Amino acid sequence: MDREEELRALSSLSPPSFAVVYGRRRVGKTRLLREWIGNKKAVYYYSQLATHETNLNELARKASKELGDPMLARLKFESLRDLLELIALRMGDGIIVIDELGFWIRGDSRVLSELQEFVDLVLPKTNVILVVTSSLMSVFVRGVLGGGSPLYARTSLRLHLKPLSFEHLKEFMPSWKAEERLKLYSMVGGIPYYLCLARRSLEETLEYFLGLGGPLRDEKDLLLSEEFRDPSSYSSVLSALAKGYRRITEISQVTGLDKGHVSKILNTLETLGYVRKEKVLFTKRSLYEVADPVLRFWYSCIEENLELLELNFGEGLKEVSRCLEVLVPKVWEEVVGEWVVKNYSKLGFSEVGRAIKGREELDVVALNEKEKRALVVEVKWSELSDSEYEKVKKNTLRKAALIVPRKYEVEVMIACLNNEKCLKPEDVESSSQQFNPFEPHAKGL
Repeated sequence: MDREEELRALSSLSPPSFAVVYGRRRVGKTRLLREWIGNKKAVYYYSQLATHETNLNELARKASKELGDPMLARLKFESLRDLLELIALRMGDGIIVIDELGFWIRGDSRVLSELQEFVDLVLPKTNVILVVTSSLMSVFVRGVLGGGSPLYARTSLRLHLKPLSFEHLKEFMPSWKAEERLKLYSMVGGIPYYLCLARRSLEETLEYFLGLGGPLRDEKDLLLSEEFRDPSSYSSVLSALAKGYRRITEISQVTGLDKGHVSKILNTLETLGYVRKEKVLFTKRSLYEVADPVLRFWYSCIEENLELLELNFGEGLKEVSRCLEVLVPKVWEEVVGEWVVKNYSKLGFSEVGRAIKGREELDVVALNEKEKRALVVEVKWSELSDSEYEKVKKNTLRKAALIVPRKYEVEVMIACLNNEKCLKPEDVESSSQQFNPFEPHAKGL
């Protein structure tokens, strides 16, 4: 699993340090930290959604076991500061990890002030690296990551662990075709937990994921109920977005929520990484969309088929599969857009987005403002013969002439499934050096 950059960042820490690792549920924070720790001296505690006293007692018990110090488990601690101070003293040097601190914060927020006291007054005098993590982003942003949080400026490292990009799926299912991997990516994105659960084929994986007790059946409820005490309004907004209502006014109309409330919900969901704004180039407009792959798949394909999955699993599975075929082309556009950002930013193409004018639309446009060049990519989730390729290219040039301002020199790329002139899924998975559609511009990609 490609986490070399994150491992290097953690390995660069030297004591005394305070580090924060955060990211969505299932993204691999615990595995990353376990790999980094290896055989180093460490106390690793997974927080519980419990009282302050329970967490203190359990952390003391865990430290007692890890350090071989029975006294730690017998002592009564009144604050996290006192407990961490004694652990650091007993360790001498080493690593302390409090995993999923968000659960502890939700159970009792005083843990934050006690943690701050330790970081401010005790940690600098120790030879310890303290790491806290959370996937409960709503409480963690307010308490630790927010600019107003006292802990925000104390961190030596703030590491946002993100899902893997599409090209890394080949490491998990090397025998699958690239198109099948992209379909799986449309379901669960690059979230390692789900990728590790994949079966021998896409069909078997979908059946397992959606079966009784399967990992995706109730995942939406788990994600939202962990973050929000009343997730109903958030769920309604996500459902509207998945159905194509992408402006605040539209979402307000379809959900019955007032526009101000919708705006606040969208801001919160955007902070959590569940929603994003898609930039429309050459305008001031932005369109909202579901960013989290699991939530997008759930609201796009599972929500409307839940009853059928319960009554007739086989038929429900067929309907979800049909819906997935509709969703995949959109995800393929996103993958192509990410590939363009990765490979063309080094050539000065710094602004990437969709472009729309009237009924005409360009899937991906990248702009080089300095050289006044525009790369326009038409994305097709289909096979194209040479003649079809030329027709698509000609039509893309026509649309570009209508949408892209004349000051830009336009270059066109086509993404499809088979033609050697196209950018294909297997090209995205492999080294970018293997696909150079333009000369001399592509040199150095």
